[in-house]
Amino acid sequence: MGVPTAEYEVLEKQADDIEIRYYPEMVIARTNASSSKEAFRKIAAYIFGSNEKQLKISMTTPVITCYPQEEGMEMAFVLPEEFTSTKPPAPLSEDVVLQTLSPRRIAVVKFKGSISDAIISHKRSYLEQFLDSHDYIRKGTFFRLSYDPPWVPDFLKRHEIATRIE
Repeated sequence: MGVPTAEYEVLEKQADDIEIRYYPEMVIARTNASSSKEAFRKIAAYIFGSNEKQLKISMTTPVITCYPQEEGMEMAFVLPEEFTSTKPPAPLSEDVVLQTLSPRRIAVVKFKGSISDAIISHKRSYLEQFLDSHDYIRKGTFFRLSYDPPWVPDFLKRHEIATRIE
């Protein structure tokens, strides 16, 4: 049994690797940190029970990573769908912030394998060219969506570079 994934609807598909999606409202737990390991640890503590109700919250995908921030990076976990209608427990750490994301359209380019700055840059440029050539207007920065746990071999890991669009 796999990890639940945030619900979305594919509005448009181009080739095998680009999709335009609609995501309904969702709640995320996010944090800023100097490294992805530190950020992951902070949010994992929250879902493993470091919250006002000591509630263990199911892990869901994708894990959202935003680069660069002024110092370090931002990471977010999507909370299970039940928390769009019921209030999630407050984090005990001030480093973890809960945020409700309004419904949105997202453009993604999908790929598998290891991740590096060069790969992120290449996929971002590829998606940017697609958006420009199809007259999509970007709203905000690019971010990475990751779907697999740390023990999955790098060559099998599923990633997406994404951006919000109008």
